[in-house]
Amino acid sequence: MTRYAIASVLLAALCLGAPSLQADTPPTRKIELTRMDERLFATLDFRDIIDGPLQKKLTSGLPTRIVVQVNLEGHNKNKPLSYWVRSVSIVYDLWEEVFVVTVEDDQGQRRAQVKTSGEAVTLACRVERSAVAQIGELPGGVYRLRVSVEVNPVSKEMVENIRRWLARPSGGGEVSHGSFFGSFVGIFVDRRIGQADRSSTFVSQWFRVGGQ
Repeated sequence: MTRYAIASVLLAALCLGAPSLQADTPPTRKIELTRMDERLFATLDFRDIIDGPLQKKLTSGLPTRIVVQVNLEGHNKNKPLSYWVRSVSIVYDLWEEVFVVTVEDDQGQRRAQVKTSGEAVTLACRVERSAVAQIGELPGGVYRLRVSVEVNPVSKEMVENIRRWLARPSGGGEVSHGSFFGSFVGIFVDRRIGQADRSSTFVSQWFRVGGQ
């Protein structure tokens, strides 16, 4: 087995059943998690956020923006321990008859052209084994990911703040306890989502880091 596969198996073996939670806890989605080189990699799929009406809007020629935010949180902890974000825009080129998908995250900006809306949605709403958190310095304990997805967020300021975060030299996947991290993440964690064309929040299964 490869090192990557071994790490994936080890992490999967540590996944736990969810403890008793409050009634307002978001739904749980099984997320593929892999630990390697002190980083946590996740595969996320939220293509269901693009429903029928939004699917039709994709061919309008107007941009559709999808923002996904991922927080690492510990059991019985009130504050996020890590933050990762990706912003994606989908624009249908009426002249070339292609969908232009632009992705911005801690790996930089990249662009692709695809022929069908289904391909565009897959590029925008599926995250393949991205490093979403640094966990090497975390104390042993039980953790999970909290994922928030918004389609066409109302606040342009939020989108600009995301770009400012991604422009930082350290990127968006670090574990940080500094004041900048806390104040920045508070913009997103503390506010109520839903002021968008469509929004969704879900959490991963609980998993253990370190310890026995």
